[in-house]
Amino acid sequence: MFIKQSKSKTSNKTQLYLVEGYRDGKTIKHRTIKKYGALEDLILKDPDILNKLKIEAKRLTLEKEENIISLILDLNQNNEQSTDIKNIGSSFIEKVFESLDLKSLISEVTVGDKFKYDLYEILSFLVTMRIIKPASKLDNYLNKQFLYKDYDLSLDDIYRSLDKLFSYKEEIIKHLDDHMVKYYHRDKTVVYYDVTNYYFESNVTSDLRQTRPSKENVKHPIVTMGLYIDEHNFPITYDMFKGNTHDSKTFIPSFNKIKDDLNVKKCIVVADKGINGGNNIKHLIDHGHGYIFSSKIRGASQKIIDLTLEEKDYIKLSEQFKYKEATIKRKVIYDNEMGRPKSIEVEEKIVIFYSKNYADKAKHERDKVLESLEIYINNPKLLKGKTKQGRLKYLKQQEINETTGEIIESKFIVSKDMSKIQKDESLDGFYMISTNQIDLSASEIISKYRGLWQIEKSFRIIKSELEGRPIYLEKDERIQGHFLTCFITLLVSRIIEKKLENKYSIDKIQNALQDMNVVEIENGIYKLLKYTQVQIDIQKTIGNLIDKTYIKKEHLNQLLK
Repeated sequence: MFIKQSKSKTSNKTQLYLVEGYRDGKTIKHRTIKKYGALEDLILKDPDILNKLKIEAKRLTLEKEENIISLILDLNQNNEQSTDIKNIGSSFIEKVFESLDLKSLISEVTVGDKFKYDLYEILSFLVTMRIIKPASKLDNYLNKQFLYKDYDLSLDDIYRSLDKLFSYKEEIIKHLDDHMVKYYHRDKTVVYYDVTNYYFESNVTSDLRQTRPSKENVKHPIVTMGLYIDEHNFPITYDMFKGNTHDSKTFIPSFNKIKDDLNVKKCIVVADKGINGGNNIKHLIDHGHGYIFSSKIRGASQKIIDLTLEEKDYIKLSEQFKYKEATIKRKVIYDNEMGRPKSIEVEEKIVIFYSKNYADKAKHERDKVLESLEIYINNPKLLKGKTKQGRLKYLKQQEINETTGEIIESKFIVSKDMSKIQKDESLDGFYMISTNQIDLSASEIISKYRGLWQIEKSFRIIKSELEGRPIYLEKDERIQGHFLTCFITLLVSRIIEKKLENKYSIDKIQNALQDMNVVEIENGIYKLLKYTQVQIDIQKTIGNLIDKTYIKKEHLNQLLK
């Protein structure tokens, strides 16, 4: 099918038609499938309409050809002939992976090591499969024939390589950082840090795998990851911690590594409220670094609460959003070397926000909590032995004495503590960002803090698109090797996203690569099964464009080199 342009004699405008060619005996004829209208009129609504219609015509042609191919394949299967579908999207991942030049590094660090498998080849395979067919290592191995490239490796090689890869983690991370500085102009003056955890299918614990409620509320053992990214969303480094490590305790050891191993002289760390502790703030100040941390208004000093509720100085951006800034001095409590609490006075700039959406969400969540408390109000005995923490803080108990000259009965009445409820309601929708970089304007602080959502997105990519969890591995060293491959895969995915000028999300890129398949319909002749705009852009940007529906194997090999 193709787009036909024909000049109208009556209107003097160029009419557009979707036309299909068909064979009538030995003659090729054309028939009109659809009339779109005048090009001059359509361009007024969409300047790129002609190009889009041509792409649509190509897609419809491929769709029709796919139906024919499916029929051919069915006939082949009925004749007990095999169908050989191969993924060529993997070749474009391999190109980006090769550009990281890890081959030379691995050759260098493994000099003198005696193992029979190709460590670089296995790492390339694991990164590629994490995008094309994310699954367990066993499934990766069983599906390796799906890739167009032949990988010569065994399942035992894959498992053994994870231990070995982890042993070279520091060298690999340093090499990747140097590469990003050189070729992508990485600037580590602002870094983003956040923590998440990953659960296992097995209930077996180990030194690394420990039981603690996970962020998915799964009761299996977990491990904890602390991840750093730069301002362009590229991952910088990561560290793994025991599953029962509190988020705030991960920061200092991981920051010392990025500071020392990756040569960070001075930076501003942007992090969420889980990292906003006195020990972490003191550590950054002592080493000459800055921070931009979020924190809850609830639990803040009365001075900050009063400042929050005072309408004065708020800048109203809309009915839904307002903010104010102030410079304050406050005491930060930290633990000294003996583990005893001490304090320092810190000058900070704070930015207090109000969001109507945030307020509505807080009210909705509290209403659900208050509704769940009715069971205690109706049956006070259930509170026996319970401390008033969490949702129970909204309850109060009163002892009622009924007397007729003497006490004959004493009982407890449980009710909602309206003073606490109203106090929390007054702070709904407010939150705060604090920084020791007092020369930054409020807009600069907000802008830098907003970048933090990208690290949460990176965690979702590792967990969902790349299926970094659940984890099926048992040995801690192999678990560590698994997360190193996930980190490298995230970096490769972000580089592809960047090369495509952030036009497509990573899940769209991943889907396009997964669907970039060919089938051998005759000996040495392949058919491309899908042809989307995302796939076209990937091919143009990373390699060569495969612009033919049917292609000989030698030509395909040449294009994929």
